[in-house]
Amino acid sequence: LKLLEQEQEQTAQARREALALGETLRVQREILDEVLGWHRSRMPWHEVLDGILPHVPATMQWRSLQMLQETAVAKDGQLERAHAVAVIGRCQGPGAEQQVEALRRAWVSEPPMSLWVEQATVAAFAEDEAPDAAQEDRQFQIDVKFRPGRFHAPAGK
Repeated sequence: LKLLEQEQEQTAQARREALALGETLRVQREILDEVLGWHRSRMPWHEVLDGILPHVPATMQWRSLQMLQETAVAKDGQLERAHAVAVIGRCQGPGAEQQVEALRRAWVSEPPMSLWVEQATVAAFAEDEAPDAAQEDRQFQIDVKFRPGRFHAPAGK
């Protein structure tokens, strides 16, 4: 009986240790899932910028590039990270309108940007009022909205 009681106590101790290790593992998995969620939802800005560069003509100057992000809860209750870009610049020459439109189109139709971009719009297009601007020079703003990055991979992935 004493041997069985000792064995039962050893088994109970091993069970308590296993439960404690299981709880530690659960906490560590939650942390890993959080880190992987941030990784899954990130925007590969280096690829985006490398991809758009060939579509920027020599007659175009970007004055401002604003990259925005916000974390929100999607309709299904899962976290997602939304990204947006606002490009403000000027374009010189008589073909300014076509060049700005070509750049806007490149955001949504040319890889790799088209993999992530949901929408690109010309938010502003006006005569360039800088003192050194020619009559056909224009200022512009292009707003780009990216598909949200999901923190949690869909089931089965």
